[in-house]
Amino acid sequence: MKLSLQLPIFTSVTILISIIIISIFVLSIMTQFSEDNINEFEKVQMQLVKENIKDMVDISYNMIADSYSSSQPSMIEKKYGIDLKNSGNDELKMVVVNVLKITLENIRTLRFGKDGYVWINKFESPYTIILHPGKPEIEGTAQTFLVGDNNENIYAIFADICAENGGGFFQYDYYELGSNRKLPKLSYIRYFEPLDWVIGTGTYIDQIQKEVENRKENARNRIRLLIWITIIISIVLILSSGGFLYLVLRKINQSISFISKQLNDLALGKQITSIKVRRKDELGDIQHSLAAVVDGVNKYIIFSKKIGQGELKTSFSPLSKEDVLGNSLLEMRKSLDIAKQEEINRGEEIVRRNWINEGQAKFSELLRKNSNNIDSLAFDIISNLISYMDANQGGLFVKETDEQGIDFLQLRASYAYNRQRFHKKRVEMGDGLIGACALEKKTIYITSLPDNYIEITSGLGTANPKCLLILPLKIEDQFFGIIEIASFRYFEDYEIKFAERLSQNTASTIQAVIISEKNTKLLAQFEAQAKEKELQEIEFILQLEELQQLKEQIAKKEKEEEDEDDSESSDS
Repeated sequence: MKLSLQLPIFTSVTILISIIIISIFVLSIMTQFSEDNINEFEKVQMQLVKENIKDMVDISYNMIADSYSSSQPSMIEKKYGIDLKNSGNDELKMVVVNVLKITLENIRTLRFGKDGYVWINKFESPYTIILHPGKPEIEGTAQTFLVGDNNENIYAIFADICAENGGGFFQYDYYELGSNRKLPKLSYIRYFEPLDWVIGTGTYIDQIQKEVENRKENARNRIRLLIWITIIISIVLILSSGGFLYLVLRKINQSISFISKQLNDLALGKQITSIKVRRKDELGDIQHSLAAVVDGVNKYIIFSKKIGQGELKTSFSPLSKEDVLGNSLLEMRKSLDIAKQEEINRGEEIVRRNWINEGQAKFSELLRKNSNNIDSLAFDIISNLISYMDANQGGLFVKETDEQGIDFLQLRASYAYNRQRFHKKRVEMGDGLIGACALEKKTIYITSLPDNYIEITSGLGTANPKCLLILPLKIEDQFFGIIEIASFRYFEDYEIKFAERLSQNTASTIQAVIISEKNTKLLAQFEAQAKEKELQEIEFILQLEELQQLKEQIAKKEKEEEDEDDSESSDS
């Protein structure tokens, strides 16, 4: 169904529902208002009736109470000064005694309203009727009148009310005087305890109920009239609004069709040229928005093509802060830029890693080949390090001890130094940057050198280097020397770390060379001592042989002397 039909139908239904809701609301308010007024009217009328019948009973009660007080012998004697026991005036006695009866007859004549009267009955069963102006013939008899769903005796109900509260109201249905028809009646009773009497009166309240019903019927008639008026107004409004909307929608249907066609083209991915907006109403605003969307899409297309061609620096601005697609394209460009930079960084990292691995392999071989001579080791290390790190000059100092036992740093190898200035250079511990590094045993990297600290000489002249790298040759706390490198370019962090790792390996090799040299010296000393000991042993052996020969000679001589003595003895 087209919009030109949907909107009138939707509007008509909306108006109808709105009118129904409003009507229900208004009718409910009116109904509630009418019910409240009728209930208030009924309440006020009932209150008036209650006040009237209560006043009638209270008047009768007071009359009986006064008569009862006056009929007492003590009251008679006190009030009239008559001695009832000794008096002989029987007529006067009769008048005084019948005071209460006279009061009852006066009450019999009391009337109010249409059929209002006062009756009196006994409190105890069988509820004998004392006074009944409406039916004098039942006076002195016991009566029973059943009321309610439980068919209770009305006089028993009166007795219960008096026993509980001393009196009260009660509503029931009772025969209308002179008729067999029962009508709603409201009674008020009060208990007179001295005579054990129930004094009561009542009145029919059917007129109040009739008036209430009449008022309710009038309210219902007004509500029915209002409903019909509402229905007629609703029909008129629905027809007029629906027709008006239909005519208006026919005029704007062309604009909607145009917008729909443009949106369909966008949905198919077609590129749309700029849209000219002519309307100045809400549809014109929609066309403005559509034109902005078309312009934005065209910008997205141009930007996407540039990004696809690798032009990541192409300028682009989202349509707004909430432009999800525009911001997504910017995020895509950022991601591509990051990915490209990461690729460059990975390439650089690979180059650094390869540079470090090649350097480690190269210098490991140099350290292995020159593990017996410090001078050749120092020259190979410093010359290759200067070349490998693309520096300009450097030197390798080894810690030595002079004859006085003082440690100092001796330049054992240099590369590209000014030989006249640095040949056989000796640096004291703590003297200058090299001496400070020897004491602190920490790497020093300076990018701002003091003037004339060091000069690099080339075919173009001399110049101060940009940076200076001084590395301690140490293993844990054992210090063996210094490597100093000067360069026209600044070193990268990975180059400094490589040089520090190389300095540790060089220190290990120097330590091994020093230990080897010490062992060689000790071995030579040991060999010299062994030879000296061997000569002493040979000399000692010769001396022993000479002593042995001398001993033999002495023994031989002694034997010869003994033989000569023995011979002389035998001859004698």
